[in-house]
Amino acid sequence: THESYLRELAKGGFDSVLDSIGEALGLDGLVAYHLSFIGVSYNERGFMHHDASETSGGVYNVIIPLMLEDDVPPELILWDDYSEDEEELRGGYKYQLGMGVVMGDDAEHGTYECDYRNLTNARHGGLDEDGKRVGMRLAATVYIAEIYKENVFQVAKGTLTQIFPLRDEDWLMAQEARHWQDEGGDYVVRNKMVGDVGRRAFRVDDSLDDCKSRAKDGKCESDVEGTRKKCPFSCKIYIQEGPTTIERV
Repeated sequence: THESYLRELAKGGFDSVLDSIGEALGLDGLVAYHLSFIGVSYNERGFMHHDASETSGGVYNVIIPLMLEDDVPPELILWDDYSEDEEELRGGYKYQLGMGVVMGDDAEHGTYECDYRNLTNARHGGLDEDGKRVGMRLAATVYIAEIYKENVFQVAKGTLTQIFPLRDEDWLMAQEARHWQDEGGDYVVRNKMVGDVGRRAFRVDDSLDDCKSRAKDGKCESDVEGTRKKCPFSCKIYIQEGPTTIERV
């Protein structure tokens, strides 16, 4: 779940990452709000994209390699966004265990072309029908953000693309500075991941009259774009726990 992922980050010392990024960039507060994993075994062509744009330097994607194969090409492509020639000015970056990658607004990148399926020395991945291990790599991706009223719309619109969190500006504002705050800055409490007490409470309402029956029929999972997004209360996307709420997927 979202919250269990956050607890593992806290155990792994992610507070030091937030401290370093927040202080280096002169930010007021940060929250880790969009959490996922990326596994790759085969990629025919790198797709150039950026993870965030027009957030006023408020969003950063932290990629943390967890499992890597040996003796393979670079895993990440980075493009020079000042060049009109996509092929000439792109470079490869080799992931290292114990070292993350941070990318902010408009950082053009992609997955480098790879094929781990026929590696003779594969260390990770499952077994094929012949009992041969199919190689793979795995990384954690943690979006962190300085959330405030002027950028919350763009952060929600541009980065919340998964089944959870929903594209909900109120939920994001309730996460403001949840995991890191500048010492002596605009915030009174020095928040950290270790000892995290959760986000602030916010009101959750259904926007359809038949949400209760939709949820009973299992449409919260089968109808993501309709029921799940328009019936967050009946779908129990956010569960009330006293004065605060805890999310579950």
